[in-house]
Amino acid sequence: MTNILKADFYKLLRGKGIYITTALLVFVIFIAAMGDSLFAINTNDGDIFASLTGATAPFWVMSASDTLRIFLLPFIIFIAAADFSSSTVINTLSSGESRAKYYLSKLTLSCVFTTFMVLVTIVLSTVFATIGSGFGGEFNSDFVLRLLQMFGAQTFMYIALTCVGVFFVFTTKNAAAVIGAFLAFCFVPTMLIAVLAAGNESLALLFNFDMAMNMSRLASMETMATTDVAGAFALGGVYIAASTLGGMLLFKKCEVK
Repeated sequence: MTNILKADFYKLLRGKGIYITTALLVFVIFIAAMGDSLFAINTNDGDIFASLTGATAPFWVMSASDTLRIFLLPFIIFIAAADFSSSTVINTLSSGESRAKYYLSKLTLSCVFTTFMVLVTIVLSTVFATIGSGFGGEFNSDFVLRLLQMFGAQTFMYIALTCVGVFFVFTTKNAAAVIGAFLAFCFVPTMLIAVLAAGNESLALLFNFDMAMNMSRLASMETMATTDVAGAFALGGVYIAASTLGGMLLFKKCEVK
């Protein structure tokens, strides 16, 4: 497993895709965090409306992170799906590596880059917004604690989403199918629940079981009830366990070409 991790990490660093994806991610964070400053409107008295500051930007960016979820796709595909498209997975498995270790190595590296993505988003959104509009608060222990809490919560939920993405890779073995399935998983449930809730308000409770909604809520977890926080983490834990165990079992039984 260690050899697979080292080889995959080396291939990623040598390729261009990971750098292009990271550059695009940084650009999106820049626009999201500094957008109010870049496109601010001057009023008659010369004031500029800029609602996002260094103290608020990371929480807002993570709560409105539909676009950020899409950035998981290239990371997952570069790491987990590349071997299937090139058929090199057969060579790795024929060398004696177990399918379980192979699956876990891809999942582990995907989770490492997922953690990197969340960290970059939180840090850079704070920095960019501070440059554009000032910090707008106190950089003290309370602020740092809130950031650390959000980082931990968002990382956990994004890892759950990564586990689902890797599951799609190993069950479909096709990058196009992974893209379709992953995007559907991220966005279709939220839209369906919104439509249902518009007709029956009581059905809005279904949002408690929606990954995207819970990820957005956890960006401001200090405003959530303890039971809601526990429910969000429980949902993420279920997806981590179910997708990982299910993916490994299906991969052990399937034919690899």
